[in-house]
Amino acid sequence: LRKSAHATTTVQAVADLVLDVVDTPGPIAVGQPITYEIHVRNRGMKSAEGVDVVAFFSEGIEPEKVEGHGHELQPGMVVFKTLPSVGAAQERILKITARATTGGNHRLRVELHSANPQTDLSQEDSTFFYADEAPTTTSSNTPNASTEATGVRYATSAAPATFTPLNAA
Repeated sequence: LRKSAHATTTVQAVADLVLDVVDTPGPIAVGQPITYEIHVRNRGMKSAEGVDVVAFFSEGIEPEKVEGHGHELQPGMVVFKTLPSVGAAQERILKITARATTGGNHRLRVELHSANPQTDLSQEDSTFFYADEAPTTTSSNTPNASTEATGVRYATSAAPATFTPLNAA
């Protein structure tokens, strides 16, 4: 006696994109350059096609130098030209050097959109920048490095030396 069976298996390769943002450990002095690396990685077994990457900076920090791929540098943002493809098991590294003009926490948000496979990813990073000189006012309501480091945000009222916490009830 003999018994046999036949099975057909279809294997479909797919792209699997991952987005990571790596920066210099902070805090960083205002005016000093910081380099952000944007890692676009394809963990899949098929190429990803039509990959768009845009980097947005918060107010107080501006991009000034870009490496790794064609781009358009605009105030507060970098728009990379479309990556035609990111191959299977391939990684593309895009670098942006920026410089803060004001102290405090500044954010970078990177968005990735891919046509094939349809993918939308985003990654945010926050870096604390400190000013080298001490504040010019010594009012007890003026924020100092310790209150700024706790994440308490301040808004200026009508009098320049008076501050009100935004998170006050």
